Amino acid sequence: MKLNNLFYLAAASLMMVGCGDDWNEDKLEGFGKPEVTDIKSIDITLQAADYSTIASNSTNKALAEAAGLSSALSKLKSNQYFTDELPASTYLPAFLAATYPTADDKSSVRVTYNQLVGEPEYLQPFKNALALPLPDEAYEYVWGDMVQAYYLTPKTENQIPKLLKTICTDVEPGQMLQVNYAYSDVEPSIGGGSSEDYEVSWTELEVPVRATGKSWDFVNIGPVNLSDYAGQTVYIGFDYTSTDASAATWELINFKALSVPYLDVLLFAKQDDGSFAKVANAKSFKGAGDYVIAALAADNQYYPFGRLADGKTYGYMYPAPIAVEGGVIAADAAADFVITLEATEAGYNIKNVLGQYFYMSGTYDSFNVKTEVGDEGFDWMVENTGSDQFVITNVLKQKSVKLNYYNGSYSYGSYAASKVEAKTYVATSLKGDEGGFTLYDVDIADLSYVWQNTTNYGWKASAFVNKVNYATESFLVSPAIEIAEDAALPYFTIDEAFRFGAGDASDLTIWISTDYVPEASAQTRAATRSIAETNKSVLYEFDGTNWVKASVDEGTLAVLQPADYDQMGGNIDLEKYADIHYPYAKADDVLVVVYLDGTRLNAKELTFNGTNWVLTSSVATKTDQFVRASGKWNYDPSVTIELPAGKGQPLSTLYFQTATDWVWEHIDRYKGCTTKGQGYVTSYGNNEYYCGCSAYQGNVDWRASAAKAQYPTEYSAMSDDQVTALMQQRFIEVMQGTLEVLHPAAVPVEGVTVTYTINFAVYTGSTSYWTIRYVVTAPGKFEYVPSSLMKLE
Repeated sequence: MKLNNLFYLAAASLMMVGCGDDWNEDKLEGFGKPEVTDIKSIDITLQAADYSTIASNSTNKALAEAAGLSSALSKLKSNQYFTDELPASTYLPAFLAATYPTADDKSSVRVTYNQLVGEPEYLQPFKNALALPLPDEAYEYVWGDMVQAYYLTPKTENQIPKLLKTICTDVEPGQMLQVNYAYSDVEPSIGGGSSEDYEVSWTELEVPVRATGKSWDFVNIGPVNLSDYAGQTVYIGFDYTSTDASAATWELINFKALSVPYLDVLLFAKQDDGSFAKVANAKSFKGAGDYVIAALAADNQYYPFGRLADGKTYGYMYPAPIAVEGGVIAADAAADFVITLEATEAGYNIKNVLGQYFYMSGTYDSFNVKTEVGDEGFDWMVENTGSDQFVITNVLKQKSVKLNYYNGSYSYGSYAASKVEAKTYVATSLKGDEGGFTLYDVDIADLSYVWQNTTNYGWKASAFVNKVNYATESFLVSPAIEIAEDAALPYFTIDEAFRFGAGDASDLTIWISTDYVPEASAQTRAATRSIAETNKSVLYEFDGTNWVKASVDEGTLAVLQPADYDQMGGNIDLEKYADIHYPYAKADDVLVVVYLDGTRLNAKELTFNGTNWVLTSSVATKTDQFVRASGKWNYDPSVTIELPAGKGQPLSTLYFQTATDWVWEHIDRYKGCTTKGQGYVTSYGNNEYYCGCSAYQGNVDWRASAAKAQYPTEYSAMSDDQVTALMQQRFIEVMQGTLEVLHPAAVPVEGVTVTYTINFAVYTGSTSYWTIRYVVTAPGKFEYVPSSLMKLE
């Protein structure tokens, strides 16, 4: 803890006057003992050790326990910042009392400390949510006399809102509940036949590519040839097996089957040694640069994209196979097929080694090439499918590059989605969609299920539950695929990923059956079982009439599941969680994660920065004043707010965006503006020229020229000095409104003048620093201190 020189001077003077209690009686007859006072007026900055002291203070521990914040207080030692739920105003007085035991009334200490800032206000209802484990009576209520099952299933989950209306009364609109319950994808057995005599004939299929288990990256298995089954109805079975020593987790997405190949492509990016390595997913794709584009065909060979026949300026491509070893194309093998992606406003131009640019024209599905970029048809989008496959689409024609099989040979063309759909038997992402798949359980031990369908990872199989491996076998079976007799080259494909356990690709084998009966297989599922522990959490919100699943307008809402806590081992790392579970996000995507923080629910907002998920919140320094009165230290909410200049400064962004929004609501819309950009607020919505606040730049722009450019209707007839003076006068009005929005809890304190001082940067061609001050006159109300708007020297 740093102390300024005033403290040391005060301490020294106390030591001097403390010598000889009766000196005045001996030396100054007629004088009584002087009334020694210790009135401090100092500034301190909290150091790492101070946060530990505050967290261990017995008075603070009692306060936190009463508020249910013991866990949050204990984290103050390592976090070294205060939060809205753990405010400095509550937990610093006890620290000051212990640090300055001799201080007298009227002492004041200004404390500079770290404060978590930037958390959106809309998170607060999530932080106020309560957790509700469903009692046994709830399951009994759902199932009634049908069956004794202490878990919910896909058919009974929808009864949770009805349950909550029964359980919860006198609920205010907006109240949230996290419902924790046992869940199984498998409906309980309620009788209706025996499956003892039911057997399925399975034939194992050869699969071109398998996931390695080294990451959670989804890998496309390549097209699996079904030509031997032309004219038949088939089912594809994914047989998951595990042992009591190994039970890896598998995930499956993007299942599709077609009557003829329309195959998506792989990208191989140029490496430092001249070779080309496969791009694993969207995060690994670096945009413009040199690549080889290729697709894996049903003959288990890779065919490269990049050149028409010699001398051709239009047509389809009929390439010979190219060698790919371990996901790498050697430099010499790639030489003739290197393409360059050149960034454009709409996507990319594609140029081959001959200097030709690919484009599309007319109604044909073939390619055209030119040595110069033209006006139309040259832009291409490159999008990831969620695995190692990519889709390259012509922006003008909305046709996508596919490796096709026609007249006995493979060729590249670019095809409309409708043409591909006409040859498609089934296509589903499997994310939050069972896709018509059914389960065929051979032996799932004491588990209630092995496979479950999830929103983000499609079908997911695991027999590792509560840190125990179970020996199981369970088939996930596709819907019926009716293969036409004349199908040119029927196939299916899927994206897979697996991790954990000591398993390998042999733990998920792929089979085909012509006699599988979904209705009979359903009877093979184990009889009703109780689930020992809660395994699912869902957040609900009361809308005033009904309970509905909670959501956020700003982005995606995620609720940490019991399995997530097991994997984290008590160390809740939300950024790592988001990177693993939402790997295919786009820049500026927003994720809100609700999680159990100790004994309370908490919520954080994360933003994807283009590479990783990061917490939206950040830590800023804040200074508050505490005054000793009637023998106690009290928070004196006179605040000095430092708004540093520059982009991305959390506090500056917050205040100036609020000011800009205030101008839009109270000035522009009042004047009849319906679209930002028509009035003082710019079209981007992050700065305004009523008084010059810029959330984008983190400053106040008092350039008359900029104001005139934005709103000439008012400013063009005024001199530059008049414009600047007017914006300065309006700044007083706008910042008063801003404070009332951001500090509605500010209140006057008896005997203390509560002020809010704002120090900010001004840009007029160069940067200068200014200050302004307001007095709190009533709860959430502020009044400008005359002449306090001034430039700092």
